Amino acid sequence: MSALKPNQRKAIEQLLIHGEIQTAAVAAGVSRDSIHRWMKEPVFVAALREAERLAIGTAARSLARLANK
Repeated sequence: MSALKPNQRKAIEQLLIHGEIQTAAVAAGVSRDSIHRWMKEPVFVAALREAERLAIGTAARSLARLANK
């Protein structure tokens, strides 16, 4: 994510938390239009997909630990 601007990184964090562009935009302090524009940029989309992949992996490991208890 190093090629991203700080506000783009914040938007990705908020997209993972909220899952909805409008809410994420408000939480990140950017416009909804900015996020929509970034969603057309390959670098932003790749960073978002990687963040989603990592979040899903973390959730899966947590569920596996809970299942083993």
